[in-house]
Amino acid sequence: MFLMVQKLILIMSARRTNHLEVLAASSLTMGTSRENAIKRLTSIGRKFAKAQELQAQYKKFMQEYQDLGHMTEVTNDKGKGIVNYLPHHSVIKADSLTTNLIVVFDASSPISTGIALHDIIRVGPTIQQDRLVVWRNDPSTPIRDYRFNTVTYGLASAPFLAIRCLIQLAIESREQYPEASEVIRNDFYDDDLLYGGDDVRALRRLKIELTEILKSAGFTLHKWNSNEPSILDSSSESTTLPIGDEIKTLGVCWNPTDDYLQYRTQAVTKSRQATKKSVLSTTAQIYDPLGLMGPTIICAKIIPQQLWQLKIGWDESLPLDLHTTLTRYQDQTDDMSLISIPRHVICTEPQSIEMYGFCDASEAAYGACIYLKSLNKSGQVSVHLICAKSRVAPLKRITIPRLELCGALLLRKLGRTVQQALSVKIDSIHYWSDSTITLAWINHRPEELQTFVANRVADIQRSALEAQWAHVKSEDNPADVISRGTTPENLKNSQLWWFQRG
Repeated sequence: MFLMVQKLILIMSARRTNHLEVLAASSLTMGTSRENAIKRLTSIGRKFAKAQELQAQYKKFMQEYQDLGHMTEVTNDKGKGIVNYLPHHSVIKADSLTTNLIVVFDASSPISTGIALHDIIRVGPTIQQDRLVVWRNDPSTPIRDYRFNTVTYGLASAPFLAIRCLIQLAIESREQYPEASEVIRNDFYDDDLLYGGDDVRALRRLKIELTEILKSAGFTLHKWNSNEPSILDSSSESTTLPIGDEIKTLGVCWNPTDDYLQYRTQAVTKSRQATKKSVLSTTAQIYDPLGLMGPTIICAKIIPQQLWQLKIGWDESLPLDLHTTLTRYQDQTDDMSLISIPRHVICTEPQSIEMYGFCDASEAAYGACIYLKSLNKSGQVSVHLICAKSRVAPLKRITIPRLELCGALLLRKLGRTVQQALSVKIDSIHYWSDSTITLAWINHRPEELQTFVANRVADIQRSALEAQWAHVKSEDNPADVISRGTTPENLKNSQLWWFQRG
């Protein structure tokens, strides 16, 4: 999770250059794959003829891949052994600060036997045959074969292998650099590192250590940024992003100058005909890993649920009322960018930190939200929302008390995740629900309850004994906002949602 409570924060990315990938070979016959790869390359060539800028960016990307040693041309052993060719295509990332175009290698494309590499590949660490691509700079030059030398994104095993390389590096550097080793092990998210602290000198030293450790293994750290400019040393070999530029990580934008988080949503694509398929496309366009926009996004998630209940076909037009709801939601998505969320959620030099959690349910959805309350010697109190989670009510209708219990279980799981993610000491944990029935169940012996209730109560009791449960009035319960949903405009001004005062 993207949870940062320190005053200072560093962000950087690692470019992989050395580690080789080993994958699994199946007993199934792969068949031939080069013909399909050439067919796809020919199709790309036709696009190049109509779009010279696309061709230039594609050539630049592939040339950089060769220059960095990520792939090398195969000249004399192309036909030896079992090999697999990966088709490829381009994806435009308009919001990228460094590379607008990336080439995606497609391991899901079926070959002559109808099998794709993803069908037989294992996600874990085993052995797999060579992976090749075909490429040429323009249609007038011959097609050449290239072998990958690195972890290849686009394969199902790539995330595991990339993270496992980092873990091994952390293990190897643990004795010499214990602090940096822990940062590498715990604070990388794929190839992005997010870390913060209270001491500028310590962060500057950590930056040097991280650079040395990662560089020793062929990982070049670049795209540094921080809310403390003095940490960004211009003499560093790695790239430093301009001060004031927004950084987008895990679907959330961070403004290092003002130290705020924001959501920069692109205009939601609207199709001429609103169908179940277009509804799912709309809901998938907004990524909210912390759930801070949950009260707005849950409104979109409820629409597909209603379509399933009505048994609407994939390409069938929506009923008028649901079409109106969808259109209204699409028109409001841009308003999310008007909401600024403080990243720093703990007061200066806190003497105590408490975690507050709330849960609630409605007929349509249930949800939970968590806040941190900190207090220092001078009496300064800070209470901030740090994350939330919501679920659409199941298709099979169940009673509101049972949905409230599902919300309590969701809160327990979310609270446990937060405890594991935070590096600060939590002095006490308090959970609230506005359902007296749920609170009575939680305080009851599971074996005396019906199966549905007993299983969830046992789960809550088993892993949340340290939390104190209490009743809260519905009008004072911030989880009510996420269980019922609201517009971005109303969410922006919701004091109940953003600041639950202690």
